[in-house]
Amino acid sequence: MHSFLPCAFVLWCITGSAKAATFNVQVGANDTLSFNPSFLTGVSDGDTVNFQFVSGNHSVVQSTFEAPCTAAGVSSGFQNVADPNGSEFPTWSPTSKVSFFPVTASCAC
Repeated sequence: MHSFLPCAFVLWCITGSAKAATFNVQVGANDTLSFNPSFLTGVSDGDTVNFQFVSGNHSVVQSTFEAPCTAAGVSSGFQNVADPNGSEFPTWSPTSKVSFFPVTASCAC
């Protein structure tokens, strides 16, 4: 059986907004298994959440709070950072079209 140490969860709640906004989240900052920030609020349909992968080999997978290792929606696929000291990092930017909240995301299992 494989063991998995999950990244911190990213939760975002849907609220009303007249203008699309952009939210930035670092994945694996400082060689940690975490998202920074770990929580987002105020994300509305049509907003963009940029996940920037800054170290290691990570992914972002939509899941549920009750089952964080079970894929339940969108996935970035694994994103490998070849040079964590470099200046260019992989970024995944799904546009939120979420009909429920909160949305939970974790690293893949």
